[in-house]
Amino acid sequence: MIEPMDTILRVGKKLIPKSIFEAMQPSYHYMIARLSASYYGHPSRKINVIAITGTKGKSSTSEIVNAILEGAGKKQLLQALFDLKLVIQAGQTSTK
Repeated sequence: MIEPMDTILRVGKKLIPKSIFEAMQPSYHYMIARLSASYYGHPSRKINVIAITGTKGKSSTSEIVNAILEGAGKKQLLQALFDLKLVIQAGQTSTK
């Protein structure tokens, strides 16, 4: 499904004036998202998301919630994101 859409996008860029193409772009992206969701059966309607935020206790809370869901026989995915620090120059860091 992606390859034909890329072709349509390339042809559209060549045929449609830039100002009109840029004005239509948000509608195009919205349409593609809706069509894709419909094509795949609206998968986001079938999942529940639990987000745990805060300063302290996220890992413990996540593990407890995961254990409860697992014990109830529910499918679960536990994902933890950690800050990565990249050294740009000596003495400078950037958190991504």
